Amino acid sequence: MTTQTERDHIIDKILSFFTTIGLPYQLEPVESGPVMAGLTIKNGVMIIDKERLLYPGDLLHEAGHVATMPPSGRLTMNGMLGKKTDMEQASEIIAQAWSYAACVHLGFDPSLVFHEAGYHGSSKSLIENYSGPCATGVPLLGYYDMTHTHQQAELLGTQPFPHMVSWINTSTK
Repeated sequence: MTTQTERDHIIDKILSFFTTIGLPYQLEPVESGPVMAGLTIKNGVMIIDKERLLYPGDLLHEAGHVATMPPSGRLTMNGMLGKKTDMEQASEIIAQAWSYAACVHLGFDPSLVFHEAGYHGSSKSLIENYSGPCATGVPLLGYYDMTHTHQQAELLGTQPFPHMVSWINTSTK
């Protein structure tokens, strides 16, 4: 269990990361959300209520949705994203991969994002998946030129996932 000071430090570090990579957010009250307390998306901007936020790692997960969305769709993102279409399902997978990479980049344990209160009891298996060489979602990040699979990295002489080439999807694909 983290103290309030540790929690605040984690949130501040995440928000500083968002600023550094150019991911827009605003701090303001958020009414109780349908999925994640203290968090919503409005026109591609993350709206964060630090007081109502239950799990700081949820910031990274939702940021993964915004950051990986192609620019053409980012500004139309509103509310919590559902899982109704194939594209939304792909968004969930790529957001998980992105949030794992962000967690590692920031020096946090992946359980910050993949906490026991989320992911329908699959947190441990998701952490195992993303820490391996064939992680789900990584080819999607690679398609958008945001990271490289282990095979691509070997051919290019660069670092593989979870290293990111770009934190924000700028692709027109």
